[in-house]
Parts: sequence; structure tokens; C-alpha cells
Amino acid sequence: MCNTKKNILLIVLLIFLFNSYAYSQGKYGKNPKDSAECVKNLSLYKEFYDHKNYHAALGPWRWCYNNCPQSSENIFIRGTNIISYFIDTEKDSLKKEKYIDTLMMIYDKRIEYFGHTRTSREGNVLARKGIDLRKYKPDNVKEIYNIFKHSVELEKEKSISAALTYYFEYTVKMVASGLADTSLIIETYPVVINYIEYNIKNNPQDTVFYPSAQTAVNNLFAQWAKCPDLISVFTKKFNDNPNDANLLILITSLFERQKCTDAPLYIQAATNLHKINPSATSAYALGNIYFNLKKYNEAADYFAQSAELYTENENKAKSYLSLAETYRLLNQYQKARTAALQSAAYNPSDGRPYIIIGDMYAASASNCGSDEISSRAAYWAAVDKYIKARSVSTDENIKAEASSRISKYTAFFPDNETIFFYQFAVGQTYTVGCWINETTTIRAR
Repeated sequence: MCNTKKNILLIVLLIFLFNSYAYSQGKYGKNPKDSAECVKNLSLYKEFYDHKNYHAALGPWRWCYNNCPQSSENIFIRGTNIISYFIDTEKDSLKKEKYIDTLMMIYDKRIEYFGHTRTSREGNVLARKGIDLRKYKPDNVKEIYNIFKHSVELEKEKSISAALTYYFEYTVKMVASGLADTSLIIETYPVVINYIEYNIKNNPQDTVFYPSAQTAVNNLFAQWAKCPDLISVFTKKFNDNPNDANLLILITSLFERQKCTDAPLYIQAATNLHKINPSATSAYALGNIYFNLKKYNEAADYFAQSAELYTENENKAKSYLSLAETYRLLNQYQKARTAALQSAAYNPSDGRPYIIIGDMYAASASNCGSDEISSRAAYWAAVDKYIKARSVSTDENIKAEASSRISKYTAFFPDNETIFFYQFAVGQTYTVGCWINETTTIRAR
């Protein structure tokens, strides 16, 4: 009871203080009576609003909204919360629709009366209007798109992260709905991502909102952009900042996701990123890139780096195996054998290193001898490696591959007569010459 009397006295006092001023300014109504009524309803709805009694607040708030909207910016700020409450709790779909329409009008009126203020500048209010329309009518694609587009055009780099994210989200939905073609995504992406990156750079204390917006926008873009689109968007950005680590990570991740790794721009970005921040993963990726381009010297360099940088046995074995295959293609057989044996040491149950060595031995046979025995001796050494591959491997495919090679190259062994002619015997040990320099056992085909 005591509090009620205090509130009444406060209202009377406010009316007395503001009546003459309000009338002269027209801020609280067109005449003293309206002015007094406005002050009273402002106080009443705020009292109920503060106690979250939105049903009681609705009547006096509505009076203020209709009769003295210019009296306080809070009419619109609090009004969105009041009307949102009724939208969220209303069961009748027709009434809910009307409340949504009212909510949209509140945003428009706020711009009309207070669009010149810092907090209610048009672009900022439009962003909040778009967020609510997206919440309550997400299928109004074109309307939501236009609201966010206008907001971002007005706010530019001052756009809130949600506005930038949803602007691009609804750009994509415009295309998905057949309301625009893919070029809209390509044109909009650089605009949005540049504003996001500006905020990331200039607001380092924000580790959540703009970085999250960047991830969301990039993920949406990647779903639609083809390799030529990515190249078109990122070529200038790369040329302007070829050593920007964040940009390089973005380019490589997007190009990898879209399987555009044969693009020169991707290769340049990946190479620069590795120089700035070398890692086992980036070295191995670059090794594969140059291997596929048949630039084997460069590939060997990167595979060697990855083998050195990796700490896990499995990955070190993988790197050395790739290095062995690269050296084999460069005809650097001794280096290839060394790398293959290193791979086998890190992964003893993989038969592939021995198959590579066997293949090199077989390829060297004719160059490692001058007669029917010495020129075929390398096949004995090769089959030894294939037998080793089959015995250590846990992969049935590799076992089958090794068996196939054993059958193939056994046919190249000298026959018994030739072995006897050169005064050797089956089962005798024999040291293969040339670079192979390995002891094996004489066998006939």
C-alpha cells in the first residue's frame, strides 16, 4: 500500500514538472492533457515492464506508442520485447501474425522517430528487424534478404556479426529458391567477408562473434562456389597479401574442400603458408601436389621435410614411402632404397617398401651384368624383396601384388643349363653387382 502511494505521488510530480515543457516542445502530446496522460502511461508501462508483467504493460505502452511515440526511444526498445513475448506465447495463428506485423512496424517507427540517434541509426535497427523476421518468418526469403542487404549497405564495416552472417545466408537462399543466380553469391561473398575480416583485425578482443561469422560464411560459400569461382574471388586478395597467414589458411582450406588443389593459386598459397608456418601436414600436402604435377624434385624436398617433422611412426613411414617412390621415378635408386627401408623400419607390417625395392632391382637387371648370369642376377634379388613383402604384410592386396611379381620375375631366372654352363649351382650364394650390391641365392626358372 505504501509503495502504491509513493508511485501515485511520483506520477503526479512528474506530470507537474513536465507538463509545461512537454506542451511547449510537443514531445509528450499535442496539448497539456495529452502530455499529462503520456507521462502517466510512460511511468505505468515501465513499472509493469520492469516486473515482467507484460499483459499489464501492454495497454499503457500501446497508448504511448500511438499518442506520444517521440517521447522516448525506450517505447520502441522495450516494445519489441513486449510484443515478442506475445508472439512467443500466442497460440492463435492469426493473432500471432498480427503481433509479428506489429513488431515489424515498431522497428519502422523507431527508424522514423529516432533513426538519427547512435543506437537507433537505420542500418542497426534494420539488422535487428531482420533478425526477428528471420526468427518468426524464416521463409520470407526475399524480404529478409532485402532487409539485411540494406542494413549492411548502410552499416558497412560497422555491421554486427549476425547481420553479416544472415545477409550471406539469405543471399544463398535467394539462389537456392530460384530468385537469383549463382553470380549473386560470388558478388556478395567478398563484400561480406571483407567486413568480417576488418572486424577480426580491428577487434582482437572478440574471439567469438566475428570469427564465428567468418566460419559460417566460408562454409556457406564453399557449398556453392566452384573452382573458377574460388580463383576469381581469391586471386586479387592473394596478390594483395601473399603472406597473410589467415588468408592463406582460408584459401587452402576452401580449395581443398572443393578439390581445387591442382589450381596454381592453391599451390602458391600452400607453398607460402608452409614457408610462414611449416608443419608436417603442409609439407606432406605439398609433396603430393608436386608429385601429381610430376615435379619430382620439389616433391622429394617436401616429402623429406614431412618425414623429418612428423613424430608418429605411421606418418613417418608414410612420408618415407612417398619419398622412396619419388626417388624411384627420378631414377635415384640408392636414395629410394634408403627411404624405403626407413619406411619399413617405422611400419614393419607394410610390404610396400619391399615391393618398391624389388621393382628397382628388376628394372636394373639388364644394366647390372654382362652375361646370362650377371644380367639376370638382379631378378633373384628382386624376388627376395617380393617374398619379404608378402611375408611381412598384413594387407591381402599387397600380398597378392607381391605374389604376382614373384610369378612374373621368376620367369626371368636363368635355366639350369645356363647356370651349369657358367659353373654355378642352384642354391649357391651370389652377390649382385652394380648399385644393388646384395647377396642372394641362385635359382633356376
